[in-house]
Amino acid sequence: MKRIVKIVLLLCLVSCNCLAYDFQADGVYYRITNRWKRTVEVTHWEEMTGEGGRPRRLWHHHDCCGHDHSKPLSRKHLKLIQLDEEAVQREKTAYIGKVVVPPVVKYRGIKYRVVGIGDGSFFNRKQLTEVELPEGITYIGAAAFENCVSLREVQLPTTVTRIGEAAFRRCMAFTTLTLPDKVRSIDVYAFAFCEELTSLRLSAAVDTFPGNIVFHCVKLKTIVVPCAVPPVVRNDLGLIMDFRKMTFLVPAAVLSRYRDDEFWRKQKLRAE
Repeated sequence: MKRIVKIVLLLCLVSCNCLAYDFQADGVYYRITNRWKRTVEVTHWEEMTGEGGRPRRLWHHHDCCGHDHSKPLSRKHLKLIQLDEEAVQREKTAYIGKVVVPPVVKYRGIKYRVVGIGDGSFFNRKQLTEVELPEGITYIGAAAFENCVSLREVQLPTTVTRIGEAAFRRCMAFTTLTLPDKVRSIDVYAFAFCEELTSLRLSAAVDTFPGNIVFHCVKLKTIVVPCAVPPVVRNDLGLIMDFRKMTFLVPAAVLSRYRDDEFWRKQKLRAE
């Protein structure tokens, strides 16, 4: 029995120290992605789950580890409780209003380049209203801005090439969105449930089109597809939307190509 208790305590201690970030600067949390190349990504301040990269609350170790409350807490246990309380405070104050992400950040005298927005970085930050992202960011991770219901707009840097699963799902304040020209990969549900979104412009580099990326975007009327070759539509998760209420604007020079494609010929197509 004692051995089992020790194992449980060890697991609690390990999980409580697995913070998502390595350091914080000017209110933004960062994880070092490559020490040799000196690169970092923006991240959340808490442990990550395995479910789509969404962060979760740290365990309340002083409640769950079977401590005998008749005995005084050890110094290590007190430190863990302090960490937990600090996490609660960050939950109340982090990523509120406007957040500016710099292209370069310094930590312990070393400069690091910011190369991405990690999974779950701004997940569920309902008081986030604006984000300024620098050139040099190449990816937006899974659930990175999911449920940021007050976020009105994001100007994606021209260097972005990949947008992860549910990256902007339930960004309720979005009205229009234009993807940079280098974006090649868009994952499932990337813009789903953006209920105020009326127009979306894809990148000319996109070669696949998940059939559910704009699921339940009830006001979306226009999708611009500036691709010379019609993107392949993927039946992700067994779901392809009904696009009959939407108009797809495609390059006039290749309109005939879209009309020859099995999926695209069924859509409402118009030359851009």
